[in-house]
Amino acid sequence: MAAKFTYKFNSEKLTYYKVDNSFRRRFKKIIPAFTLAAIVGILFYFVTAAFYETPLERKLRTENSKLASQYRTIRKQLSYFNSELNRLEVNDDSLYRSFLGLPPLPSTVRQAGIGGRISSSNYGAFEELVKISEDQLQSIQSRIRVQKRSYDDLWKQAEQNQEKLQHLPAIMPISLDELSGIGSGFGMRMHPILNIIRPHEGMDFNAPTGTPIHATADGRVIEAEYSTTFGNVVKIDHGYGMITLYAHMNGFNTRQGKMVKRGQVIGFVGNTGLSTGSHVHYEVHINGKVVDPVYYFFNDVSPEQYDMIVDLAGQPRKSMD
Repeated sequence: MAAKFTYKFNSEKLTYYKVDNSFRRRFKKIIPAFTLAAIVGILFYFVTAAFYETPLERKLRTENSKLASQYRTIRKQLSYFNSELNRLEVNDDSLYRSFLGLPPLPSTVRQAGIGGRISSSNYGAFEELVKISEDQLQSIQSRIRVQKRSYDDLWKQAEQNQEKLQHLPAIMPISLDELSGIGSGFGMRMHPILNIIRPHEGMDFNAPTGTPIHATADGRVIEAEYSTTFGNVVKIDHGYGMITLYAHMNGFNTRQGKMVKRGQVIGFVGNTGLSTGSHVHYEVHINGKVVDPVYYFFNDVSPEQYDMIVDLAGQPRKSMD
């Protein structure tokens, strides 16, 4: 054990003086060094933590990034499914059920089995997101079950109304294999000649001049003449409050008063009237109101092709007429 005191010789005074060599004194001498080392160590830790990751932190960050990406994908898919289901429900009530003489499904039926979201105040942030997605998925599943039952009822009714269904526009006016592109869809569009934004009350189908144009349902031709805006135009009355219009034709293959069948050639694609390219402008009118034609192609395209057509028609491009 070291002595508590030691003596050192002072050569100037030629005397010895006592030096305190206790642990307490030695400890006091090294406190500043320890303090400085601690401060440096703490600073080094925070600097390192701010700019450098440990392998575990790097792994967790990568996993969190993947989870966030997967969650965004799931949310996007749920949003798409929800919007598509909304469209199916609207068409079911306003088009199919109405056309077949069935009343719209009450909202209480469509919302059956869809409860309010359980409060998740006890959940963490990630668990909250998962719970919201689960609730959305359950809601969509419940609505799909209701919609499936509605389609079963429609199918039974349709079997008893085959003749009536022939008068429902259900195909595109130009065959898909003869189509060169989808032009402007339904909605507000810039007119290519007048250079003003105004309602585009139909859908443009691009095809070479002379391409056959088909009646989209059985009916009677009520107009086949030239218009300064629509050029050569044909209108068909399909009964049950439904009329279709085909504009900018190069020529006619029918006449006013003639009865036509779905798929029958009634004219040919052209560029007549106020038009900037070879195409047919197609409109659907229900009970005197113009509606989006894109909802009336369900007899000659696959689901994938239909999704592509809807996407192209929805793009805010300038119309051709």
